[in-house]
Amino acid sequence: MINKPVFYDTDCLACFLIIGECSILIQMFSKIIITEPVHRELFNESTPPIIKNNLRVLIGRGGFVEVKEMSILSSVYHCYSYIEQGLRSDNDTRIGKGEASVIAFAKKMMALLLAIIFSMLKNILINIIYLL
Repeated sequence: MINKPVFYDTDCLACFLIIGECSILIQMFSKIIITEPVHRELFNESTPPIIKNNLRVLIGRGGFVEVKEMSILSSVYHCYSYIEQGLRSDNDTRIGKGEASVIAFAKKMMALLLAIIFSMLKNILINIIYLL
């Protein structure tokens, strides 16, 4: 089992939900994270009921699904807005809101991870210098 947060976009999560194989997600991950735009897409009125029902079951599993919201003033929202407005696919279609939000949160998580790694390396270097 992977004990780190895993972000899912609409299409990827919908594949598991539509075939009813949510148990694979539960076996592989301690928690999955979806963004508010992904949540809205999955509960859209045009979304098949099987997807909505299976997502409700996952959400009801006490913390297994975390829905991340974006404050309009946050750096994540700024990144999301930039990606959603300008990033295009190979066939020149705009990237979706769900995908843009997942990319923005993943970028933030990577920045936090790099900051933690940098802090650890700094402490190691300080200890090495102290030993010299």
